[in-house]
Amino acid sequence: DEVGLVAAVRRLKDDGVEALAVCLMNAFANPAHEQRAAEIAAGEHPGAYLSVSTKVLPAVRFYDRVSTTVLNAYAGPILKRYIEALLRRLGDSGFTGVLLIMQSNGGVTTPEAARDLAAMTLLSGPAAGPGAGAAHVAVHGLADSITVDMGGTSFDTALVLDGKPITVTDGEIDRRRLALPMLGIVTIGAGGGSVGWLDEGGLLRVGPQSAGADPGPACYGRGGDRPTCTDADLLLGYLDPAFFAGGKLPLHVDAARQAMSSLSGPLGTSEEEAAAGVYRVINHNMASGVRAVTIKRGHDPRDFPVVVAGGAGPLHACLICRELEIPFFLVPRESSIFCAAGMLATDLKHDYVRSLISRWDQLDPARLASLVNEMAAEGRQVLEGEGISADRVRLEPALDLRYLKQYHEVTLPAKLDEVTQSPRMKACLLY
Repeated sequence: DEVGLVAAVRRLKDDGVEALAVCLMNAFANPAHEQRAAEIAAGEHPGAYLSVSTKVLPAVRFYDRVSTTVLNAYAGPILKRYIEALLRRLGDSGFTGVLLIMQSNGGVTTPEAARDLAAMTLLSGPAAGPGAGAAHVAVHGLADSITVDMGGTSFDTALVLDGKPITVTDGEIDRRRLALPMLGIVTIGAGGGSVGWLDEGGLLRVGPQSAGADPGPACYGRGGDRPTCTDADLLLGYLDPAFFAGGKLPLHVDAARQAMSSLSGPLGTSEEEAAAGVYRVINHNMASGVRAVTIKRGHDPRDFPVVVAGGAGPLHACLICRELEIPFFLVPRESSIFCAAGMLATDLKHDYVRSLISRWDQLDPARLASLVNEMAAEGRQVLEGEGISADRVRLEPALDLRYLKQYHEVTLPAKLDEVTQSPRMKACLLY
């Protein structure tokens, strides 16, 4: 209903809406109507950030596609303004290098691509860590590892298999579905600023509340008065009060002790004993996070080395590994800036998806080859525009397969010639 659509877009424009999301139920199979709707929306509201589902996620499953498209529209204007301001400031500063933006899938992309597909950056904060962890254990002849990164407010952990971080397409942001490919990183509220507290039953808890950077832990001397993990580390002697941040930020033991007394009083313990409790509880919480990326996915954590990162990670790695019976861990020299260092070694990476719904024994190999070749050509074109020569391009197809009457797919990697050459695909179908 083009007349109704025009009226709706004009009403949204009058209301000051700055981003529009367009998603039609069956657009993954035939995008013509959705593309027409997008043309009308762009014509009626040319200043709006336009998020179209067949450009964001042209895949089956309507709810996931709607949610992902809306998240892209939500973040788009903010990221667009930020990137444009950053480019202006870099230009004014005489920057002549190449600016790349981190993505949730563990790769980097150009500012223009990130601006157009903002949702690909929503979980990019810790995404460089797993790849960096893979590089560190590779030096020791290992291909598998667990990466853990404990910062000021959160703890991130991920699994690396055969030199590659695990990728998932079932993420969530504040209970909103995000179905774009992203690294399978589990994040919990456990960091140096995590606050210790007592629940209604009098049991000691730590996090997810955080004192943040301002005012921060009580020992920072900036007005914080709640007992945090950092205060516990200081009282237990794991931090040197005169050499925190290289001596730039002296820590106040008395302030940490005063804050910890809010726990030790009700618990009937000394401040040091309360600090030891905080230390044990947060280590248990982080060990549970590691279980989520290993045991819950069918892997034994004892089979993996742990690469420890984050400003607070090395202080807690021993106890995490002890609880999980992990034999050894590795602390890189650049542990405190792990993700930043990892970004410097990250490749350009782009993900494309198409839906082809068919029983395996009824699959049309020519149709499958057409879709794969379409994505491959799109990827090559994008990488060529980013200055990558053809001999440096690597294409990695994968098929999402499931048994009849099951809802969840299993992603299986495939070889390019197997899915683009009909005789070979027919052989796979017969097999």
